[in-house]
Amino acid sequence: MLERIVIESVPFLVFFFCLIGLFGLVMNSLDVIFSDPAKGNPLGDYENFSEVRAFSYILFTLRQSLGDFSVDTFKLLPSLIHWSAWFMWILLVTINSMVFLNFLIAVISDIFDELKSSTIEESYQKKC
Repeated sequence: MLERIVIESVPFLVFFFCLIGLFGLVMNSLDVIFSDPAKGNPLGDYENFSEVRAFSYILFTLRQSLGDFSVDTFKLLPSLIHWSAWFMWILLVTINSMVFLNFLIAVISDIFDELKSSTIEESYQKKC
C-alpha cells in the first residue's frame, strides 16, 4: 500500500519541484536574497546560503512553499523589484499551497477508498 502511494505521488512531486525551480529562477532574476554588499542589504536568515548562491534561490523558494515566510530581504529592494517580489511571493505561496492540498486530498481519498473496499470484503467474510 505504501508502495502504491509513493508511485502515485510521483506526478505531484515532479510538478511541485518544477514549480520550485521555476519560482527559484524568477527570484534569481529579481535578486531577492542577495545584492551588492556595498548597498547594505543584509542576508538575514539566508546567510547560510551564501556559499551556494545559485542553489540558494531554489532553497529560498522551497522554504517559502513549506511555510517559512521570512521575507525580511524584501524591505531593502528598489520599489519596482519590491512590488514584483511581493507579487511573485503571493503567487508562489498560492500555487504551491494548491499543489500540496491537491496532493493531500488525492492521497487521503485513495486510502479511504482502499479501506472502504476492504471493509466490504471483510463484512462478507464474516457473514459467511
